[in-house]
Amino acid sequence: MPLALLIFIATAPEREAVVTTPTSVLAGPDAGAPVIGALMGSAPVTVTACVPTCDAPRGWAVLGAGGVVPLRVLAFPDGGRAPFEPPRYRWVVARDRDGGVLVRSRPKPDASVLVEEPGLKTLAVLGGDDDLLGRGWLERPIGGFVSTNDVTLLRDHSTMLGEREPALPLVFAFRRTSLRVADSPDGSVAVEKYARAPLLALTSDGGVHVDGGVLPGSGVRIAWPQAKPEGVPDGGAWLHVNLAEQTLTAWEGATPVFATLISAGSNQTDRRTRTGLHRVYVKALHDRMRGDEYFIEEVPFIQYFERGQGLHAAAWHNRYGQAVTHGCVNLSTADAEWLFEWSPPRLPTGWHTLWPGPAGAESLWVLIDRTPRTLADGGLRTW
Repeated sequence: MPLALLIFIATAPEREAVVTTPTSVLAGPDAGAPVIGALMGSAPVTVTACVPTCDAPRGWAVLGAGGVVPLRVLAFPDGGRAPFEPPRYRWVVARDRDGGVLVRSRPKPDASVLVEEPGLKTLAVLGGDDDLLGRGWLERPIGGFVSTNDVTLLRDHSTMLGEREPALPLVFAFRRTSLRVADSPDGSVAVEKYARAPLLALTSDGGVHVDGGVLPGSGVRIAWPQAKPEGVPDGGAWLHVNLAEQTLTAWEGATPVFATLISAGSNQTDRRTRTGLHRVYVKALHDRMRGDEYFIEEVPFIQYFERGQGLHAAAWHNRYGQAVTHGCVNLSTADAEWLFEWSPPRLPTGWHTLWPGPAGAESLWVLIDRTPRTLADGGLRTW
């Protein structure tokens, strides 16, 4: 469903166009209109009308996906649009963290230096050019090249894969543990990290009874059923993030559709994930994140829900089920991508960012609470 446009404009024959430079998408044909999104360079778009005309030097193009952009940022190719592929990123850190990274104008050791990036940054580079990589160079998204002699390519450490259509309550082992089995010769069976099983019962000594035996409560997290929060429409898309368990469950109305382990903020005052019922106010394919102790470029699949805290992929660690962040909700790359594609509103092809509020679009609800496994009176949670 196209995003809402805040003004009425007469339609015209559709034309296919390509964005020549990254640009903002506005709600109406006025430089002061609200920004509802952002388009990537080379993105394909469909133009449904022009204001005042398609020949006007300062005219505006009305997009089929919603919003308007200046006509000057579009090209109308005669031979049709080429296939569009969003940029693929990889990440690097300086081999010498104290020395920084030289970004050169060309992929040659004697090329001029455009900038020297501090070594404490995690930098994004473009992926997919194996020939360039084979010659020992990587291209920066904003221009310039870095030598592989100066940087280390980071691999994606995140291996957690969530459960589709989960049977709740669902138990996740967040580290390697063991299952107590009565008829086993040594009394236990090894359980791998991120294994999962439906919960049968909680035992009085803190154990977690699953099919086949009992897991130690200290080695597992549990995704619990949760009533739909008041205010979320029937059938609406929403999340439950349980900080006590470090789990996330995605719901469509009263139906759970996905469950996984996350890493949310630690218990330090300035790193706590904010509890309450939130709405996603920005979706972005990637964005730079920085703080006093970190600087990471092009973090993927971001959904901001509260004052800079958001859901996003975290390829740099594999500690899901543990509270280790500065306040954001970390997911594995695969889980963050699934959540990004599932949650409303859908990001149109070629769009980098979308602001649901100004666009008049529904967005994801996010309930964040801290529901303990053991109740205040010492009893065990039931379902």
